[in-house]
Amino acid sequence: IANSGASTASSITMVCARVAAQAQQHDPQEWLYGAFTPNDMLVGVTEVPILTIRPKSTYNSITNRMWLLPRSLTVSTEGYNLSYKVVANATLTGASYASVAAASGAEYDTAATAYSGGDLIYRDFVGDKSGDHADLTGLFSVLGRMLRQPGFAGSGVNVADSLTIVAVCEAVGRTRVRANLTWAEIR
Repeated sequence: IANSGASTASSITMVCARVAAQAQQHDPQEWLYGAFTPNDMLVGVTEVPILTIRPKSTYNSITNRMWLLPRSLTVSTEGYNLSYKVVANATLTGASYASVAAASGAEYDTAATAYSGGDLIYRDFVGDKSGDHADLTGLFSVLGRMLRQPGFAGSGVNVADSLTIVAVCEAVGRTRVRANLTWAEIR
């Protein structure tokens, strides 16, 4: 609003906004963090969550508004063939979240024992006694899919986004599994 004549009262209501630049090479103010399974996890013939990340509810004592953009995933097994999935916004059973780092806006879980729902966004396999690396940069971006806290109170879905790595052994028995996930935090 610009007043070009005599003084008059005016007002404007801003509901929301987003600014983007064309031909931008790098995400603005990007910090990289990672989480991993600290110990081998035994995975059987039932799908189980092995690693989940989500935005913290607060950062520096205020509502956390940063975005998490998953970048890279590594999954390895020391035993049988393994199938794994990347699931967005699954509901976890028995989750216990911990802060990734004091300077990070994310928290992670490796304690959940089961999951339900969510959206499958990636799936792959790992051969016996080997590992697999997945580049997730094509699935997440500043102008596309990202992990974030819910909108203003009372609007939209009031649940934080999450990303869960789910694994299942492709043979009878159990196999040892590890996962490592890295992401960028946009502040």
